[in-house]
Amino acid sequence: MGKILLEKTDETLLVLSYTNHALDQFIEDLMDIGIDNNLIVRLGSKSTPRTAPLLLSNQHESGPQRRWTRRELISSQRDSMNRLLEMLKEACADFQKNVSTQQLLENLLFSPTDAHFHDALSLPETPEGETVVGAGGRKAKPDYLFRRWQDGKNAGIFTAKIRNQESKSVWNLSKEDRLAKIQGWKDELRREKLQEVITHIKEFNKCYKTLQGLKKEKTENILRSKRIIACTTTAASMCASEIQAARPGIVLVEEAGEILESHILAAMGPTTKQLIQIGDHKQLRPKVANYRLSVECANGYDLNRSLFERLVLLDRPSCTLLNQHRMRPEISELIRHNYPDLRDAKGTENRPHLLGFQHDVIFVNHKNPEAKHDSLFDKTDPTMKSSKQNEYEANMVIKCVRYLGQQNYKTDNIVILTPYLVSTPYSIVTAKYLLTTNHRVN
Repeated sequence: MGKILLEKTDETLLVLSYTNHALDQFIEDLMDIGIDNNLIVRLGSKSTPRTAPLLLSNQHESGPQRRWTRRELISSQRDSMNRLLEMLKEACADFQKNVSTQQLLENLLFSPTDAHFHDALSLPETPEGETVVGAGGRKAKPDYLFRRWQDGKNAGIFTAKIRNQESKSVWNLSKEDRLAKIQGWKDELRREKLQEVITHIKEFNKCYKTLQGLKKEKTENILRSKRIIACTTTAASMCASEIQAARPGIVLVEEAGEILESHILAAMGPTTKQLIQIGDHKQLRPKVANYRLSVECANGYDLNRSLFERLVLLDRPSCTLLNQHRMRPEISELIRHNYPDLRDAKGTENRPHLLGFQHDVIFVNHKNPEAKHDSLFDKTDPTMKSSKQNEYEANMVIKCVRYLGQQNYKTDNIVILTPYLVSTPYSIVTAKYLLTTNHRVN
């Protein structure tokens, strides 16, 4: 189907899957039918040896001149971010410090309304080589007058030198008014410091956004050059803007029955023209974190009902792959009531019998009861306080695996399946449904 879509349309295909394993298997199937590897890109960090060359990290942009220009811009933006980060750290450290008297006096010097406070509270200038002394003949510090004013005192030995009216009005303020003035100056200075911090943060964020844009530009250019973009639903959400920049017209979903409806809708964009879902609505449902929102709880929310299942149940156009190629007929017969039209392909017949066992399909009945396991339970079901375990069955499975190994069966020939909570009691994947829906976003 993927090859037909490539040959018969000019659309870019977005291939989605719930798990990395299914995604890699699907990509390898595309490669096996002759699709050029250069047309495919795989998002995410996981891969198989065959799909590793298709990873985004292993792809290169065409046009070396633009690549080098972007690399220089990225380097420049990183340098700017480091510089802004240091300035931001200094501004934050300054904001956390207490406002000093010296800072207040310096700030008053440039105040449009309170500059006369600076003149009244600063020590008089003295000729070079002379020292200003206060009470007791000790050297007066630069904040001598400010501290006396703050404490509600007069100018001391400098009182006679205060002659102009503005300075006198400063010293005539009550202690309460003086403290209110000081608090107002401190608040104003802290607001200025805070504004400096905010300015540096905005500049840093702007620089970071530019840097991310440069990185996204590379990804977008690579995706635009491909015909098939393959990723899991997780990677699709992380790279949503880059994927939409490639304007995929067809969204093809593998394992559609296990993917949340919201994840499918989020992967579709303004350029989506067709949605193709492949899966089995009678198998595993999507997982939801809250049991009360699930179909099994029967509260009506049904958030773990996939879009695929909803459309199948609404009798939307779909087709079924009726020939199964995996199971020998003795096994497929077990699930025939769920798939009444299922047919066994020729390749499933006359397969060699299972070595070392009397029959190819064996049912075991025993009377060893299950035991509760309090440390293992389904966290999505608040009513379940523990899980179940059966050591007898576990030991029996281990012995069977060892015995099969003695019959020369390898690990890639053996699969152990365990039951789980679903609407159907069978965990054997047999037939897949393919649903096609024409979808356009205006």
